Amino acid sequence: QQRMRWASKWRNTGTIWRGIFVYLLMVAYAVTSTLMVLQGQWLAWVGAFIGLYFLQWVSIFTVCRQMRWRLPNLVAVLIYTALYPAYVIVFGLMSLNPKYKWKGRKVGP
Repeated sequence: QQRMRWASKWRNTGTIWRGIFVYLLMVAYAVTSTLMVLQGQWLAWVGAFIGLYFLQWVSIFTVCRQMRWRLPNLVAVLIYTALYPAYVIVFGLMSLNPKYKWKGRKVGP
């Protein structure tokens, strides 16, 4: 519920284009990864995964440095890279429905 509430707020901020870009990037990655695996192109899939891992590591590093947070370890980022596309796709679709419950009350139009 909290994740859906948070994801649905993207459209009300100035960052909607960034959200759309990230969503489309994760959908494209998920589709191409699935096709690569189904076609037996394992080396290409590993290359795409390493590319995504690198991009996410740079993003996380930049945010952590700006916020003066401790950097996560490489294994945590590896797990994050594997799970994040599914998270973005599922909660991105769920956030299109503005009706949900939050702390026992209905929210939405």
